[in-house]
Amino acid sequence: TYSKLVMLTSRSKKGNFFKNIIHVGQVQEMVRLGFWSKLTYQAEGFDDSLLVFNTSKSEYTEESVQAAYDANGGTDAILRALDSHPERKHILAFAPSVADAIALSEHYPGSAVIYGDMDKQERQRTIDEFRAGRIRVIFNVRVLSTGFDYTGIDCIVLGISTASIALYYQIIGRATRIDPGKEDALIIDLGGNVSRFGKVEDITFEQGKMWRMFGTGGRLLSGIPIDQIGKYTRADTEAVDNDRRPPIEIMPFGKYKGEKIKDIPTNYKQWMIRTFEWNSRNEALRKSIVATL
Repeated sequence: TYSKLVMLTSRSKKGNFFKNIIHVGQVQEMVRLGFWSKLTYQAEGFDDSLLVFNTSKSEYTEESVQAAYDANGGTDAILRALDSHPERKHILAFAPSVADAIALSEHYPGSAVIYGDMDKQERQRTIDEFRAGRIRVIFNVRVLSTGFDYTGIDCIVLGISTASIALYYQIIGRATRIDPGKEDALIIDLGGNVSRFGKVEDITFEQGKMWRMFGTGGRLLSGIPIDQIGKYTRADTEAVDNDRRPPIEIMPFGKYKGEKIKDIPTNYKQWMIRTFEWNSRNEALRKSIVATL
């Protein structure tokens, strides 16, 4: 399960050591068996019109994330969320910039800030104080999205927006650890992430002609360009898998005319999926391209 999860959430992985999967432990199964903490979600309204993809279409630009945060009143929204849930004792709050994180910490009692360039001893002291309960909230800038496994975290405040399912999964994962001191963990989303990806516990890994990852409502989360998430569902993949016509193997036009589609560079195929006007006449080609991504 771990190996396949890494492959499906990391776009940098180009191969897989394991060739066969004997059993898939779905997230829902982990929750049902008590290996994951129960999660509850509070998703606030968010205007994502200012978000802009970077040139590789792999993530939103830092400038646009900051602009969207400011336009949506991100700082005030985070402070209101914290005040609305005094019952939460160990909170990680994610801000878009170091300046925002520091400003939030200065305005909120019982909090601290962690960022990449801070003194290591000061960082460890802050984490120790947080674990001991003397600090209630840590504001950070993606620093604690991985490698921080304190089980008592009972609330995540997502003040940032991300187009990366891997980052989203990793952030939410900070709150999934079982701890005797908490009944559940609250995910407060102020950046439109839950509406983009769905709930983490709705994720399933399913094998058709290839392994795919699906989210809430059957939305396809893997095997397509990141900026296409939300546009395809399980039904689209079933149509591909059930199509008995032989797939188009040779590119019929363009820069790579005459070459095998599977051998064409991935970034070119992703560009085609993003920019072409697809319709019933060329749908077979689109499906053949998607099947090789």
